[in-house]
Amino acid sequence: MTFKLTHQSEAHTSSASSVSTATLFKMFVGPRASAYVQALQNPTRFNWGGLLFGAYWLLYRKMYAQFFLLLSILFFLGMLGAVIGLPWSILLGISVLPHVVYGFIGSDLYARFAQEKVHDYQHQPKYSPQVFAESGGTSWSQPILWLGIQMVVGYMLTTPFLQY
Repeated sequence: MTFKLTHQSEAHTSSASSVSTATLFKMFVGPRASAYVQALQNPTRFNWGGLLFGAYWLLYRKMYAQFFLLLSILFFLGMLGAVIGLPWSILLGISVLPHVVYGFIGSDLYARFAQEKVHDYQHQPKYSPQVFAESGGTSWSQPILWLGIQMVVGYMLTTPFLQY
């Protein structure tokens, strides 16, 4: 059994080393890889997806750690604002700020994320390049799931039997 795992690991290592960094980057990012290659060369490229959709865009691009970091920061700022008594208009303004930030740095952020994943994969490939490509790219399921969760929680908080 150990020999088989070692043999598989060596096969993945040799297949990963035979694929160039640029090819792995394009495989990971997907069809819009050329835009993110340009973002590596010009970090000031504007990202409309990040501006319009913010956290949903992070989920769509499978940037889960950044999504949960953003969620934690917004939750903390929201609770802090509620405790000190900030008006809702200011809290709404605070919640729009990440959208603006992702509009300006989103392309560079994702390009660096993809570059880091490619680098990690090249140094320690755990699976085939095809599986690596599937781990990148985009996914509609997570943003739709997050929207559904928000709708259910919003409904639960606005029904009369749950109001405090």
